[in-house]
Amino acid sequence: MSDAETRSGSERSTGRGGVRLRPCLRRRAWGGGRLERLRPDALREAGDGPFGESWELADLPGPAPGCATAIVGSREGSLADLRGRCGDDLLGAARRTSEGRIPLLLKYLDAAAPLSVQCHPSPRHAAAHPGAAVKHEGWFVLEAAPDAVVHRGFRRRLDRSEIEAALDAGRLHEELAVEPVAAGDFVYLPSGTCHALGGGLLVAEVQTPSDVTYRIHDWGRGDASRPLHLEEARSAVEGTAASDLPAIVRTTKVDPIESHGFRTWPLHRGAWFDVELIEAPAGAALPVVADGVAVAWMVLEGGWRSDAVDAEPVEGASTVLWPASTDSETVVFTAPTRFLRIPLARASSSTPGSSRDVRTC
Repeated sequence: MSDAETRSGSERSTGRGGVRLRPCLRRRAWGGGRLERLRPDALREAGDGPFGESWELADLPGPAPGCATAIVGSREGSLADLRGRCGDDLLGAARRTSEGRIPLLLKYLDAAAPLSVQCHPSPRHAAAHPGAAVKHEGWFVLEAAPDAVVHRGFRRRLDRSEIEAALDAGRLHEELAVEPVAAGDFVYLPSGTCHALGGGLLVAEVQTPSDVTYRIHDWGRGDASRPLHLEEARSAVEGTAASDLPAIVRTTKVDPIESHGFRTWPLHRGAWFDVELIEAPAGAALPVVADGVAVAWMVLEGGWRSDAVDAEPVEGASTVLWPASTDSETVVFTAPTRFLRIPLARASSSTPGSSRDVRTC
């Protein structure tokens, strides 16, 4: 395909119609069987499962870019390829990572069993350790067993000496606060927070793009392929108490913002991304508002089609990235639909990658 043909296809399918994303399923010891039903067209890692993660959008170095691919018309490629073709038409004024990558990692997690007790590097730890990066994340609960819980933060604030003593004694996990969760809850975790996702949960995960995780306790699994990272955790864990963390947003107990048949719940507003839950009725039309930054949609259920391309409706779970250059785009919902709308935060003038480098997307 010539450069001219590539540009023409990108103009039709990316500037108008968004970028569909094909995820891949990744094996995890704690996984179950729900992701194969949720994402039947996903690529699969070698093996038969259990699959614990569906990587929906991943712009990381190494093998991850091949695990969530961008679909532009009839072409598939990595998000790095897409960035290279589109320049700032893709991200616009959005904040980038220090390498200029998309500052977002989207997944589904099927936790049939509890995940390990873990933490991601605190900002202080990341600044002192090249190669470590912060990972702020949020979980939106899709399904929950009646007794489902999350472990998030400590029952009280711990200082550094108390953290180290608890790590040495193998009991830091005993200090964790336990919070019940149900379908419709949103849980936010600043990087450095000690946490674990309990069993019996299916969640959509929105996070900054890092795969650096320090495992602290693994519930006695004794799996040699899942080592602990106690030395790294000494400086990476913050002593945050659960009471100091953002409150869990329980959408079933909060009145939504209602307009023209749509129901919207604001879930999170932050330095890297915002998250809101939107419920759309069948037959409704919604303009795609990019406002100069890229916007991701994680469609949890339902169906939609774009008025910009002659294509069949997209049914069931899907993930799409709307470029910052999206203009005069309207989505028509072909069934009652729930989706997470995730606009990227704007860059400051000094943020790496914020200079203008516009190419046709």
